[in-house]
Amino acid sequence: MKGYGCKSVKVIPHGTEIPASIASFPQKFVVGYLGSIGIDKGLVYLLKAWELLNLQNSFLNIAGRDSTNLLPQIRSLKGNGHFKLQGFVLSSSAFYNECSVYVQPSVTEGFGIEVLEVMAHGRPVIVSDGAGASDLVDGRWGFVVPKKNPEAIAEKIRWLWKNKIDRVRMGQGAAHKAKEFAWNEIESKYREAWKHV
Repeated sequence: MKGYGCKSVKVIPHGTEIPASIASFPQKFVVGYLGSIGIDKGLVYLLKAWELLNLQNSFLNIAGRDSTNLLPQIRSLKGNGHFKLQGFVLSSSAFYNECSVYVQPSVTEGFGIEVLEVMAHGRPVIVSDGAGASDLVDGRWGFVVPKKNPEAIAEKIRWLWKNKIDRVRMGQGAAHKAKEFAWNEIESKYREAWKHV
């Protein structure tokens, strides 16, 4: 923006709804992804990571309007791991509550609002450094991995699968961090910015 003559730039982040309560983690270990399935979303790397893992008592839950189009790609894998393709979901909140961890493996992404939303639901996240929301994530409530790297995604998923106590702790940290982005907080940032215009 400064290249266009702006002398002062104020970045105001996305906001999110904060749920009234945080649901318990599911009995099974569930890795979730919600969104579109374009090449830029990096789902091929998540699918390859899941194939590498073959975790017991767990499944990869992918939702979004076109997610059922992934079925041929999943069938081409070596049969490792359990999958659930939900298609369009009426309630993103219900979807987030079904997750143990959320993965955003984007190659490129302006922000990725789902990351902030699922953090508000008390779930740890794994994001690639191609996702704009990676700015929100540190080792206390999630992990940032190199983009296009299924091995790195698999490593972090396995760690969260093995370490239930840490998974819950990181989820609590995610929910606490997300409160900084509650809509009332973001609204106040806009009000403050407009005062100086």
